[in-house]
Amino acid sequence: MVQQNMFAVLTKTKRKMNYLLWALQATLALLFLFTGLKKLTSSREKLGQDLPWTREHSLSFARFIGGSELLIALGLILPELMHIFSWLTFLAGLSFCLIMVLASLHHIKRKEGKATQFTTLLFLLAAMVTLGRAFYPA
Repeated sequence: MVQQNMFAVLTKTKRKMNYLLWALQATLALLFLFTGLKKLTSSREKLGQDLPWTREHSLSFARFIGGSELLIALGLILPELMHIFSWLTFLAGLSFCLIMVLASLHHIKRKEGKATQFTTLLFLLAAMVTLGRAFYPA
């Protein structure tokens, strides 16, 4: 009897954690989907207005980052959703964390406090998804 109650509690906890992880994955994926598409499709002038750091780098570099963000967005959702190659979600989460660490360092160098705080928050959310999916696969 006690063992059945423990199992029910663990199952309920796992279900709640799964909902939380899906919500975080969807939020992060949508963010990277929109920013990635913006970097892939916007003109040099438009990118320079919206993202000042792109003025200091080549358009190819901004496009590379945009493509990476788009692939990560897809990797956060599709493998878990389709139940194939679920380890790709973990890899996408790690990649998201790496990009956020590098973005934070870049913003620190440019003395952009708010951008640094935002990328740090995104890093923490991505780390939560990465570790969560390692222990609570969908």
